[in-house]
Amino acid sequence: MMIPLLLFLFPLSSIFCHSDPAFLVADEFKEHFNVEEKQLETVEALLIKMKKLAHSRSFQGREFGHDAVEDSKKDVAISAQQGTIDKKVSPFLFEGDIFLSRRQAVDILKALSKDKTKRLRRSFVSDKTATWKKLPIKYRFHESIDFYTISQIIAAIRFWEDSTCITFENVSDAPEGDYIEFFSGQGLVLL
Repeated sequence: MMIPLLLFLFPLSSIFCHSDPAFLVADEFKEHFNVEEKQLETVEALLIKMKKLAHSRSFQGREFGHDAVEDSKKDVAISAQQGTIDKKVSPFLFEGDIFLSRRQAVDILKALSKDKTKRLRRSFVSDKTATWKKLPIKYRFHESIDFYTISQIIAAIRFWEDSTCITFENVSDAPEGDYIEFFSGQGLVLL
């Protein structure tokens, strides 16, 4: 069972030959995350609810307008070094670069809805079952990744290993159990 923790998707222009952007996104999420289009729609709706709630809190109950919903569907730039997240992917991402499962989106929305006066904890993962149980964490590269990108990912992995107690192991084939797969896709996504 593949449950990626971190998954980097780099801009892709020529691997897919289908021209419908919605199909590309749905197809990519289905291939790499085993996510159906209906789940994408559900997560998108939950994210809009979260944005409306956060907006209402920040602006003392002011209405979250249609323009704000449309703005959430535009290209997103996390930083100059990372480039832009494609607008076809951004409606499905939390904080611009994190793809949530339906359960995670519901949990975050519930936490936001609970106590409107209390500041939320900064910890993203409150579900202890959603952590890596076994080290090293296995990872593999999809055939869509070029050599330069692989070298950049390996440098990042070495940094994580040097800066934390987490270790990683590169595997060539999809292993049993949880692992990370790096692949070329529509934008940058963290899971």
